Amino acid sequence: MIIRNYLGWTIRALSFETAALLLIAASAGAQDLETAARAYRTQASAARRAAVLGAAKPPALGSLALAAADLEARRMPEALAGFLKARKELPLLADHAEYGAAQALISLGRKPEALPILASLISRKPISPHRAAAIFASVDILMEQKQPDRAAALLAPNLDDVPEAKGKFLYASALEAAGDAKAAALEYQGVFFDYARAPEAAKAKEALDRLRTSMGRDYPPELPSAWLGRADQLIDAGRGKEAAAELLRLTPNFTGGDRDRAQVRIGAARYRARDYAGALQHLSGLSVSQPVLDAERLSLIASSARRLNRSAENASALRELAAKHPVSPWRLEALLGEVYQYLVANQPERYEPIYEVCFGTFARDERAGDCHWKFAWSHYLRRSPDAEQLLWNQVEKFPKSEDAPAALYFLGRVAEQRRDFEQARALYEAVSSRFPNYYYGVTSRQRLDAAVLAKIRPDARTASRVAAAGLAESGSGADFTMDEPTRVRIRRAGQLAVAAIDDWAEFELRFGASVDAKRNLIGIELAQLAVRQGRHAQGLRYAKAYSGKYLTWHIEDAPVKFWKLVFPLYYRDDLEKHSRANEIDPFIVAGLIRQESEFDPEAVSRARAIGLTQIMPATGRDLSRRLGIRKFTNAMLTKPEFNLRLGTYYLKKILDSQDGLWVRTLAGYNAGPTRANRWKTWASFREPSEFIETIPFSETRNYVQSVLRNADVYRRLWGKL
Repeated sequence: MIIRNYLGWTIRALSFETAALLLIAASAGAQDLETAARAYRTQASAARRAAVLGAAKPPALGSLALAAADLEARRMPEALAGFLKARKELPLLADHAEYGAAQALISLGRKPEALPILASLISRKPISPHRAAAIFASVDILMEQKQPDRAAALLAPNLDDVPEAKGKFLYASALEAAGDAKAAALEYQGVFFDYARAPEAAKAKEALDRLRTSMGRDYPPELPSAWLGRADQLIDAGRGKEAAAELLRLTPNFTGGDRDRAQVRIGAARYRARDYAGALQHLSGLSVSQPVLDAERLSLIASSARRLNRSAENASALRELAAKHPVSPWRLEALLGEVYQYLVANQPERYEPIYEVCFGTFARDERAGDCHWKFAWSHYLRRSPDAEQLLWNQVEKFPKSEDAPAALYFLGRVAEQRRDFEQARALYEAVSSRFPNYYYGVTSRQRLDAAVLAKIRPDARTASRVAAAGLAESGSGADFTMDEPTRVRIRRAGQLAVAAIDDWAEFELRFGASVDAKRNLIGIELAQLAVRQGRHAQGLRYAKAYSGKYLTWHIEDAPVKFWKLVFPLYYRDDLEKHSRANEIDPFIVAGLIRQESEFDPEAVSRARAIGLTQIMPATGRDLSRRLGIRKFTNAMLTKPEFNLRLGTYYLKKILDSQDGLWVRTLAGYNAGPTRANRWKTWASFREPSEFIETIPFSETRNYVQSVLRNADVYRRLWGKL
């Protein structure tokens, strides 16, 4: 393993073709080919065609580049000739050339000639990213040729390797065309019931209606359980009205438990469709025999009544749940819906008993850890004598909960307050080591740097106790060593990128990560490819999406290149200029942008906030007026320099109104200054972290922690700004 030193750290170097895509593109020949290929795509001419062929090494790569551009421009004869040449002379990318050639042949009306080429592609190793499309194209041709038996035979062994709903629908269509109506009906039913949210479900319904008529008594029965499963899918997809309508039509034909379940699902569908009054009316009149259904019914009644502010009916349903179904998950569901209103109103006397029931009665539920934390935190904040034991309970009973780092950190603060500095150091070291890029990893390192702890030895018994708790380990999954399948995928994508076939290059990498290549390495390549194309936000998303639990990695676990892709610093000059002009920390601004827009200058949120720092149009208009900027338009917010000018100015205004405290400033930026001002009155906070943990909105609490965590990583990665 090669070891190198970057920015003062010892970093594990990449043991593969480092920056493969960028290295290929960096060479003079590759740049010439890519430039020439892009020029030809913009406007084809004989001279530009010659330039592509002259720049390509190997020459067949130029043929592939030209063929892909010709295919996109619908110049099919030229595309076919180029793809066939590349297929023969460029074995590394033969499957891509085959797919292009088949597309050209199909467009030229020469479909039978495409079949053997598609068959070659389907059988190639490594598996081609075009394999599923090639299977579907072959099936379409075979069906047109009135060969449904061959189409079905091709699909049957490959159903697991193609998009499920589409593959099963085509398989059903082939079976129907081949005359096997019963098998076709069963496959159509599978699509209709098992993939209710897919577009093919509607097509399957049309086919089933047709077969139901033609088959008569031979039509396979549709089981109530299938309809109920379909209804659950529709409800989860936000199509509650549709689910309710289907079940209302079918319920008279159901009996026993199926009928009861259908009736409860109608209520659930209405509730999810926000018809709370309809759900309450329907469910209140029901009587079901199965305890699990009755528990769900009562839970939905309680939730509907709460939404309608009908407190008596809500309380009655909760009491009945407790009496009849005390350990049902549906009771937990109702309690968690109930408790939130007391949490956001800062009523610990109301929410503490409910949280105690949640983690006491439902200790094995994954939500029990959060319930226990809310209870423990409330005790800590009012300085209850049992707070320390509750914090230890959080660590030892719920070690995998997201709140374990906070519990360890505040145990360290308790130890410091009683001047047990050895224990405090052991606790802070545990947080910093196991959760290096989490907010409490940052705050723990800050405590460790304090003079009072700098020369203290950690308490061994405390360290052993923490080690025995079963907390998450750091560094898991940080594998950046190269293997052959990944090397092949990167080489193939690199040549496609040089040929300016961007969509196929990206497709190659994404497909490779799903079948045989290492995700961490593919993530780097995808991110670099997106950045080269100016898609900064997509590059960041790729780096994050393909790296798993990267926040548990230490800086030395991954290459600096990776960290700078996952914590990028675009628009650096403008960011620094406007941050300095408003006397605010540029690293916090960078951390905020990463959280708000992922450095996408044209990002628009669901609330219609725009740009890098996500400014609402009305706010932008007001800020522009204050800064003396005339003729403001919403489109101006998509301009990085303008957005940064307004965003940093706005942050400074909030910071000044919050006594210079970033935790309250960021809370106000995310949830509104009015809420931040209300939350700061809820306790006598001894440090910023106490304010953060008291924020009742999970989104805002996580946001504040993430921005401050981001800022710390930016400081370590990018040095002084």
